[in-house]
Amino acid sequence: MIHALYATGRNGEMGMKDGSLPWRTPENRIRTDLPENIQKQCADDMALFKKLTTGNIIIMGYNTFKTFPAPLPNRINIVIDRNVNRRNDSKLSETEWNFFPTIEDAITSCKSLPEKEIYIIGGAKILKETYKKNLINGNTYHTLIDYDFPDSFTRYCPDL
Repeated sequence: MIHALYATGRNGEMGMKDGSLPWRTPENRIRTDLPENIQKQCADDMALFKKLTTGNIIIMGYNTFKTFPAPLPNRINIVIDRNVNRRNDSKLSETEWNFFPTIEDAITSCKSLPEKEIYIIGGAKILKETYKKNLINGNTYHTLIDYDFPDSFTRYCPDL
């Protein structure tokens, strides 16, 4: 199954210019300047993310990848990088980054692991492409962070 898993602010805010989340600090902590109820929403969202993706496959775009210091543990981490001229034809690594030029190549490679769920985690370009191509055949997990993030760079509101 292929699922979408993402969060947005009240107005579809999804990312900052550097690719980070508007509700996180550069050290990837929840911003303490947010109201307590919003901090709790953010913490609950991260707990859901961890619960769903641990032991499974996450697929992200290149800009999202650049915000991670390392692959997330206990997951197969796949990056869509259109500048990659090769497919990762070997076994998918559970400890290193796996790069593919297209979302379709990545999904095809994942078919060798039918026991694992696939989560498309962003950013906005990859989510839009995934929905446009009707690749989601599972659930959409969308957390609405009930706050305005006016400095946000990326906005995303899918037609669901």
